Amino acid sequence: MPIGSAYSRISGNRLSALVIRCLGTLDLHTHLRLKPILGFFRDHVQAGSSCRVLEVGCGDGVNAFELARLARREGVTLSYLGLDIDPEGLEKARRLAQVLELDRDLQFLRSDASHIASLGAEAWDMVILADVLEHIEAPEALLRDIRPALRTGGLCLVSVPTPNYERVFGSAFHQKIGHVRSGYRIEELNALFAEIGGRVICHSYSTGLISRLGCAVYYRTPATRRVTALKAILLSPFRVLDFYNGPRVSCSLFAAYCVER
Repeated sequence: MPIGSAYSRISGNRLSALVIRCLGTLDLHTHLRLKPILGFFRDHVQAGSSCRVLEVGCGDGVNAFELARLARREGVTLSYLGLDIDPEGLEKARRLAQVLELDRDLQFLRSDASHIASLGAEAWDMVILADVLEHIEAPEALLRDIRPALRTGGLCLVSVPTPNYERVFGSAFHQKIGHVRSGYRIEELNALFAEIGGRVICHSYSTGLISRLGCAVYYRTPATRRVTALKAILLSPFRVLDFYNGPRVSCSLFAAYCVER
C-alpha cells in the first residue's frame, strides 16, 4: 500500500479519502525519503523480535504508521514514542492511532528533545531523526541527549537534506519550513555522530536527478488544497523514477549509525 494511505481513514472528504487511499500522502518527497528508513528497518530488525523506537520530530506520525504496518508484516513487536511540538500534527496522529487500534503501541507526546532525559537511560533500541537536524542550530546538543537514551549498540536512523535541496525545492520553501542550514554531506554527518560514539553502518541517497524534477514542480507551484491533490496525481510517477542518485545530484541523504558506549 502507498506510504501514508492509512490517513484516508480520518479524511473528512470522500474525494480526498479516495486520493489518499490510492496514492498515500500527497507530499511527494515523503515517499522518497521514507523508503530507505523502512528498508533499513525491514533488513536489520529481526523477525519475531521486539523493537523500542523513539522518534524526535514525528510530525503527524507518518513514519510511525508505516513502521507499524511493516512490523506487523515482519512479526516484530513495536513499541513507539513520537515527540513533537506541533499540536495539530500530534492530534492527527493520535486520532489515526485510535481508529487503527494502535494507540497502545504508538504513543505521541507534545515535547521537544529536552524531554528525552526523563525517558530513562538505555530505554530505546532505535532513534529516528527524519528531517530534524537541519532545523536545529546546535545538533551536537541533541545528539548528546540522545546518546544515554539508546541502549549500547542502539541504532540512530537519520534523514537530512543535502546541499542540493534548496536550489531544487526553492529558497522560499526552504525558509518556510524552518531550515537553519542548507543541508549535510555524509562526511559532516559522520563527524557529528563520531562525537557520541556513532559508527556509520550504511548510507544512501534519494531524490536524484530525475525525481527531483517532480519535486521542483510540486514544491515551487501554488499549494491550494485542490491544486495539491492534482499535483500529487500528475506527479506520482516520479516516485518510481528515483534511480539516478549520488552525492552530486541527490537532495536527500539517509544514514544509519550504531552508537556504542
